[in-house]
Formats: sequence, structure tokens, C-alpha cells
Amino acid sequence: MIPVKVSSETRERYVRNIISVWRAAAPEQMQRGRMWYHAANQLASLITDGDARTGAGVIAASPRARSSEAERAS
Repeated sequence: MIPVKVSSETRERYVRNIISVWRAAAPEQMQRGRMWYHAANQLASLITDGDARTGAGVIAASPRARSSEAERAS
């Protein structure tokens, strides 16, 4: 897990890494990513009667989401 409370230098490194990966993505990857986020937002809203933020928390906390995350990391 990535620590949340980090130095400003570490936070800047995180930001640079994210931007670097974003810029390296192919146009097709960017499109798939946009579609995924749109679908995830719709699902999060659907399961919580329109509260996407709460729905995102529910999805993130689900055992299935955690197992999928672990599979991607291996």
C-alpha cells in the first residue's frame, strides 16, 4: 500500500510517475481507460442510488475488488 502521509518530495515523485505513465499510453489505451472510468462511475451511482462517491467506496472495499487487485499485482 502506498503511504498517504509522505514528504512533498515523495508526493512530487508520485505525481511525476502518474503523468509519465499517462503520457506513455497509446490512444487506444486512453480510450479504454476513459470507457472504464465512465462505466465504473455509472455502476457506483447505480448501487448507491446516485451517490457515486459512496458507491466507489463500496466497490473498492468489496472482497472481489481486492482479489482482482491482487491478481493484477502478481
